[in-house]
Amino acid sequence: MSEVNKVVIKRYQNRKLYNTRDSVYTTLEELNDIIVNEENTELVFIDNKTKNEITEFLLFHILMNNERKRLNYSKKDKLLSIIKSQKSILD
Repeated sequence: MSEVNKVVIKRYQNRKLYNTRDSVYTTLEELNDIIVNEENTELVFIDNKTKNEITEFLLFHILMNNERKRLNYSKKDKLLSIIKSQKSILD
C-alpha cells in the first residue's frame, strides 16, 4: 500500500489558496485536478488566520464549483426547492 502524501493548502483572508507543496497560489480547478489525478495525495485545507482545518468546507466548495459549471435553469429551481423545504441533497 502506498503512503498518502498530504498537501497543505492555506486559505488566506482574501480567499486566495496557497499550495505549500508547490509554493504557489492555486485555484479550485487546479485543486480539483490534484484530487482527480494524484491517487495518493490528500489535500488538507487550513485557514491561515485561525489555523483551523477547513477541509470539508473547501472540498464542498470544489464540488459546488464543478456543479456550477453544469448548472442550468431547471437545476437552479430544484436547488431552490431543496433549500426552501430544508431537505438534504445528500440523503
